[in-house]
Amino acid sequence: MKQQKINFQQSNRVKKTKSNSRYVSVKGSKGIQYDTKSKKYMVTLLMGVDKNGKQVREFERFSTLKEARKRKEEFKAQKKLKQTPPPLEKITLGEYIRRYLEMHKEEKAETTNEYYAKIYKRINKYKICKMYIKDIERRDIIDYMQTLKVETRLTVQTINKDLGFLKTVFKDALKNEYIVNNPTSLIDNLKVVNQFQGAFYTEDEALKIISYLKNYPNRNIRILFYMGLCFGLRRGEIMGLKWESVDFQKNTITINNNRVVLRNKTIDKSPKTKDSERKLTLEDFPFIIEELKSYRNWQIENFPDSLYVMINPYTGKPLTARGLNNGFNTFIEKCNVRRLRIHDLRHSFATICRHKGATIEEISKALGHSDTRITKKIYVHPTDTIANKIANKAFASIFDEKPEK
Repeated sequence: MKQQKINFQQSNRVKKTKSNSRYVSVKGSKGIQYDTKSKKYMVTLLMGVDKNGKQVREFERFSTLKEARKRKEEFKAQKKLKQTPPPLEKITLGEYIRRYLEMHKEEKAETTNEYYAKIYKRINKYKICKMYIKDIERRDIIDYMQTLKVETRLTVQTINKDLGFLKTVFKDALKNEYIVNNPTSLIDNLKVVNQFQGAFYTEDEALKIISYLKNYPNRNIRILFYMGLCFGLRRGEIMGLKWESVDFQKNTITINNNRVVLRNKTIDKSPKTKDSERKLTLEDFPFIIEELKSYRNWQIENFPDSLYVMINPYTGKPLTARGLNNGFNTFIEKCNVRRLRIHDLRHSFATICRHKGATIEEISKALGHSDTRITKKIYVHPTDTIANKIANKAFASIFDEKPEK
């Protein structure tokens, strides 16, 4: 049977083809074809994929091109609507947290994102996560905290960190008008009973350690104790110290890098807070200046491309946290002093500085704290002396005095 002729109006929109197919593409209308047999316009609708990953298609036919185009646009709108997030009043806390983490991923440190993801994983186990965020009340948050306290072995400090994270999330939800009131605003942290306090070395012990270090063969351990005891640096700040941050002309070191362990790998990140970025003077510790110069000359001769002060003496690679901890423990045994943590060198610095007359403000600045209350509550242990001197000068003064017997 002879194929009927397409009228003039249709032929302006239908692409001519040499193919014998009954379906002819329509100009400017992707997904629409003209069926020369039925004299109708066929719209192809992509419905997604099946369980085998194969594209699923549906077809609809219309008498006019206008109707076909209208259906195509309606389908596009419906498909887009399904991909649009659910209405604000229907979003759950879990869904909002997931979006929050994704939205702010780039602006936060990798370690922060890792810790937030850990909190989200924990929250996701409880019913509060499946509640609509607009329906969550103060009581629900308190119940979640009490459940953690009773049913888990988490410390009170960890549970309070969960609360801090939830406060951040609900503050963001309030800002974006997902909620009318913030249910976390009037919730206080759980009271910490028997809060952990770091120990510290006394002046006599500090002098003994410094004296023993002079002939100790491990350069990394010498620098660890010098930087921890005399300046109160964090372990990550010591491991992250680069030679470019050591100025031998001005005898200063700039603290602007922090090496931490994340998922069994060591990474560089910014200092803990903005106040943690600081410049410290070495002028009151000539033996530290000589130690750093000597180590630098040795590295230039053996590993000229080394960037970090603390390196593996056999490979030249940056020293790992495990290597530093092992060296620290070995020294403690050989020196025969009390076994404390590396971080307790920081406590020792703060306490000795306070005892020798430095103010809380001076010590806080030297430690890189953003709040003097942290310094006073956690790092400075009880002393009897109060005066007004610069923190590092206060600590250096112990080397001018003989330890009491």
